[in-house]
Amino acid sequence: MLLAHGAADLEERLPAGPLTAYTPATPATPTRLRATSAEVRQRGYAYCPGCVRKEALGVAAPVRGADGQVVAALSVVIPNGAGAQAVVPVVRAAAVEHGFAPPSSPGAS
Repeated sequence: MLLAHGAADLEERLPAGPLTAYTPATPATPTRLRATSAEVRQRGYAYCPGCVRKEALGVAAPVRGADGQVVAALSVVIPNGAGAQAVVPVVRAAAVEHGFAPPSSPGAS
């Protein structure tokens, strides 16, 4: 998540060689990692089934600051199984809730 929304040159600083592959689903080459980052930016969240452990699924959503830039990420790791996709809207809503919220205008209730 943070790589996908980081500074423009951040992906250029990735090692040229292979990265550690924990499972066959791990994006363990710079090309796959860049493609995964592009998917995350397009989709608006990271969905990583089996990337670190086959039985685990990671979901992450961006937390944005007052200027709309990503300042953090909220992520969870859950069992990788049927129905796991249902956690995505919960994680995304929590990330929005914990991001920047403009103060209420005076007199607003």
